Amino acid sequence: MDYNYSIIETPLGNLSILADNESLKMLKFSDSLQSFEKKFPMPKILRKKNLVLQNAEKQIQEYFRKERKIFDIPLDISLGTTFQQTVWNSLIDIGYGSLASYADIARKINHPNAYRAVGNANNSNPISIIIPCHRVVGSNGNLSGYGGGIDKKKFLIDLEEEHD
Repeated sequence: MDYNYSIIETPLGNLSILADNESLKMLKFSDSLQSFEKKFPMPKILRKKNLVLQNAEKQIQEYFRKERKIFDIPLDISLGTTFQQTVWNSLIDIGYGSLASYADIARKINHPNAYRAVGNANNSNPISIIIPCHRVVGSNGNLSGYGGGIDKKKFLIDLEEEHD
């Protein structure tokens, strides 16, 4: 199977996007293919745009312009473990401009003591922003742990708060 990728500019730096013709596979803060190398065979990655990539780019740009609160791009999270997939699916339910704690997510997925595992799953989120791991904070409200960096997490939270 061929995978297509593109790199788009955002107010937070470049985002690398990887998709096949069916769904979005990865969306990472990066400006190179290296962020995909561990999961996908490099010879099968092409720098050309398919419909999924075009829609992802459009919707991400709309999000940063405060024109989009909900994404409707098909996602493929099958590379995660069953637990990670459960966490990532629960993150999608955190509404735009809302926050949840790691403990909240652990309770929601019926693993109330697994808040550290929830944090690890968040850290492994393959599709930043669209699977909104930036909306998960510590139980005390502190911004902790974000693969793109705390500064990016704060920016995204502030962007969503300023929307209304």
